Amino acid sequence: MQQNLTAGVRWGVPGEERRHRCHTKPHTLRSALEELIRLGTEYVVLDRRTEWTAWELFAWLEQHHPARLGLPMYLRLPDQHQDGAICQLTPSGGFFVLYHIYLRSA
Repeated sequence: MQQNLTAGVRWGVPGEERRHRCHTKPHTLRSALEELIRLGTEYVVLDRRTEWTAWELFAWLEQHHPARLGLPMYLRLPDQHQDGAICQLTPSGGFFVLYHIYLRSA
């Protein structure tokens, strides 16, 4: 995994909002994971404890926490300069990072 996670963006903690770096169109968690699934298995989604493929995380959430799949999110795909992220939107217009996304090493 890349150790150089995006500066200024930390793991999601309510109240620690950020207003930069997750600049894509709004999604739901469902549509963000569906987009990652379409892009292929080379993307790994990381929460605080577990690495998932997008499909594994989607299936787990659908079984255990289906309401979370409807939450508003931003999706930032990884590139050669930074890891990606799925960021939850907050009512004040900020966000916090729920999941980091990176490309699986070949």
